[in-house]
Amino acid sequence: MSIDDVTFVVTDTETTGAVAGHDRMIEIGAVKIRGGQIVDRFSQLVNPGCAVPRRITRLTGISTSMVFDQPPAASVLPDFIGFLSNGVFVAHNLAFDRRVINDELLRAGLKPMNNEQICTLKLARRMLPGLRSRGLSSLVDFFSIDVARRHRALDDAEATGHILMRLLSRLSLEKRSTSLTDLLHLQHRAYGRAVPQHIREMRSALRPRLPRRP
Repeated sequence: MSIDDVTFVVTDTETTGAVAGHDRMIEIGAVKIRGGQIVDRFSQLVNPGCAVPRRITRLTGISTSMVFDQPPAASVLPDFIGFLSNGVFVAHNLAFDRRVINDELLRAGLKPMNNEQICTLKLARRMLPGLRSRGLSSLVDFFSIDVARRHRALDDAEATGHILMRLLSRLSLEKRSTSLTDLLHLQHRAYGRAVPQHIREMRSALRPRLPRRP
């Protein structure tokens, strides 16, 4: 299938902590991309059933009082699954967001997602080897993407969507590929890691002094 015919649903979650499987969702946001354009958006605060830790409030701006009257994940996720439909699920550091959403689905007695999946972090590692960091903030700066609020689900999902579109454009121009199959395979290819300068210096200094035999 041509990438131009694919619907990508770029998703981000905010949670009560960084441990998927333990911490709970407090916000989910997604943008739907088709033909290189954002065509729809989904955003919802979520009641996690517990207090939001202060460190998370400082990071996201989401407080316990903001989610107190919001629906739980069990009520929110059926709407998100309807929004996702048969689109390709996309996230930056996909393993975390996928785990968060699937854990909440299982808690609600619902089936986990089985859509095709793309991780923009994996794509960036393979397509932008010269960058020291391929974290979301680094890629936002690299591509000069405007983000109204970092660490809010919809804003981060939209930023990730723009990153995806830039990567797809590079893939088309540099590798002359417009196939979803090629894109899915690319994220799993081996890639080289840049060796830090101090490691190179240590190797240069120590190798000549190492014995050739035990």
